[in-house]
Amino acid sequence: MHRFFLLLFFLFSDYAFGQYAIRNGVSIPASDTLRVFVVFAELDFSQGPCPNNLPDNLNGSWPKDSQGKTHLPLDANTFFDAALNPGQQPKGFITDYYHSASFGKYVLLGDYFPEVITVPCSKMRIGDNGVNTVLRMLDTLKSEDGTLRTQNGYALNDFDLWTPTENGLPKIKSPDGKIDLLYIIWKNNRFLTSASTGGNSGYGVNASKGVAFKNMQGINNMASFNCNNTGSGAYTITIAEHLHGIFGGNNWHSAGGRGAHTFLATANSYGLTGQHPATMQAVSGWDRWMMHWKRADKNYVTSAYDLNGKEIQTENISIETFSQGATFVLRDFVETGDALRIKLPHIDWQKNGDVKNQYLWIENRQMKTRFDEYLSGSCVNTDDGVFPRGTPGIYAYIQVGKDQREGGKEIYSGAYEHPNGLASPFFPLSAEGNFDFYYDWDRIQQAQWIDCNWNNSNLPVNKKRSLPNPFTGFSDLYRYIDSNHDGALYSGDKLQAGLSEVQGDTVIHNYNTSGDWMDAFSSETGNRKLAIGTNPAPVPVYTYTTNQEFSTFNLVDGKPDKYENRTIWLNGLSVEIIDENKEAGTITVQIRWGNYDINNDVRWCGNIVLSPNDFDVSKPSLVLQTGNKMLLDRGQSPQFHKATEKDKNGEWMFTDPTVFTCVKESYFYLEPKSQLVLDNKSKLVLRSGSKLVAGAKSKIIIKPGSELITEDGSQLILEAKAKIIRK
Repeated sequence: MHRFFLLLFFLFSDYAFGQYAIRNGVSIPASDTLRVFVVFAELDFSQGPCPNNLPDNLNGSWPKDSQGKTHLPLDANTFFDAALNPGQQPKGFITDYYHSASFGKYVLLGDYFPEVITVPCSKMRIGDNGVNTVLRMLDTLKSEDGTLRTQNGYALNDFDLWTPTENGLPKIKSPDGKIDLLYIIWKNNRFLTSASTGGNSGYGVNASKGVAFKNMQGINNMASFNCNNTGSGAYTITIAEHLHGIFGGNNWHSAGGRGAHTFLATANSYGLTGQHPATMQAVSGWDRWMMHWKRADKNYVTSAYDLNGKEIQTENISIETFSQGATFVLRDFVETGDALRIKLPHIDWQKNGDVKNQYLWIENRQMKTRFDEYLSGSCVNTDDGVFPRGTPGIYAYIQVGKDQREGGKEIYSGAYEHPNGLASPFFPLSAEGNFDFYYDWDRIQQAQWIDCNWNNSNLPVNKKRSLPNPFTGFSDLYRYIDSNHDGALYSGDKLQAGLSEVQGDTVIHNYNTSGDWMDAFSSETGNRKLAIGTNPAPVPVYTYTTNQEFSTFNLVDGKPDKYENRTIWLNGLSVEIIDENKEAGTITVQIRWGNYDINNDVRWCGNIVLSPNDFDVSKPSLVLQTGNKMLLDRGQSPQFHKATEKDKNGEWMFTDPTVFTCVKESYFYLEPKSQLVLDNKSKLVLRSGSKLVAGAKSKIIIKPGSELITEDGSQLILEAKAKIIRK
């Protein structure tokens, strides 16, 4: 008896006292097999009164017969596979989506009730998810054996495979008499979340008891959302709502959606958590890392191979773990899971309230699968048509926080200061670069129903007149404008940016805000390197908590909170493509940590800090090479939601002047005949113990309003014929 008791204790001790982990799912499992019970439903607005006597404003496109009866969407059978044998390739889009993303570790099956459930409008209330109403209507339907049968003949108890546990704990694989997960997909329910719920929105997957019906005691989880059209849009909203059952609440959205977000503007990234503005919903390296989805023939979830063909774990690359750098051969990420995750130096989170860690992800994406393609599709300008899916190459993004995979219940915390607390933590680095965009206000595009305009008034960008700003500038994938010139963002701004572009004498509608062929690092785009002198650069990015839906921001005494990163920490990291084998689809990438040289002209903006050389403090930690110019300038891309002042032309500015600080033991070397220019109130501050050496015939030019500040104990050394010129 005692031995039996001890065995039971050990069997359940991991569950009772175990560590919480995101990979265990929230209210449903994120691995193994789950079958979804799908019900397609509509509201009958002729059976009122409807809430507030509101009419049908969605008018979904589901088919109707001559009698006016609504039938299932034509693609109802394409969402899920009802069953899947080992080794069988899924056909259903969503089953295939998660099967591919997880290397077969997550088998999401589903089947649907074979008729549309028509709900009288009088039964709805604003904010009601409609679940119990639908379940009660299902309960009234005739059945021979006490159950209902789905399109492929499954009984209700075939959708009961699991018993739920707490969020983040392993789910118990045994039935409990309840449907594991119910999807209600509505044609036209405007009342779900408000009186004007959109055609592709509603409630994501969450725990819900539901009333008993037929031979089931209720349900454990539900999602209830509108999908008033069919095709890819239907898949997109279904995936967008499913994420809540495996990742978490709104603070797990990315690329937009409800909730408080990490950056001032929407960063159009990609991944399983991507919302409508996402460039694609293809799986990302972070997704697999967080969910622990590993390819069967690999030893590690996140890894790559060295030049000798040895698998190397690459989820924690840092200057400490790979101080001498490394070279890796990356195969296609989607097919293999090969990826690099590099911790950016000088930020080291220790506790809630600290600035959150930032990581650079590097993925080789060959754009092979039906999921691995830009959602912009035919909207990309025709001269980009060589790569309509997106260019094969290296895709890079920065992860801010969202690095707590396991621990206590706090891993699901939505507290802003917690590493996992904010949505949209991914900042895409486009190979095209970051800029202070020049907008052509004289060529505003009026709303019209054409491709890539979609009845949206928009403001075209002129890239030829835009200024490079690698640290704090905007890109095609990250931007926002004060379109009504009131000195505030998210304050009645109607014009959209990113739908059109000036090319020569023409304005084209290209929707490049959802990505274009220039985003990948490759020989095709001409950008093969990330380093201190490139655009973009592998440095930490600014954060600024923003809830776009309610135009709210998290400020303390009018300033960003202390967990926000507002410093551009310079470093010697470089990531460079040294070989592309297009036939094999592999890309060889070299990582180095001591690349402190700038061999081209640069324009830098922001609060920039230079640290000492990581390997030898007697050597420079920044070198502006001969013949090159560094301009310290004031950025024009908004870094605050309220304007700070007006410029000389009377335009609102949403930035602070640039401050470049050289801290103790840092060493900035201007090689002979190079130029350092300070403009637009920029400051160069030499802290005590820092050193700036201006090589022969180099120049430091200080324009009106700018300053060079030298603290006691700092060194400013002018070599032969070097000059400081004050204008």
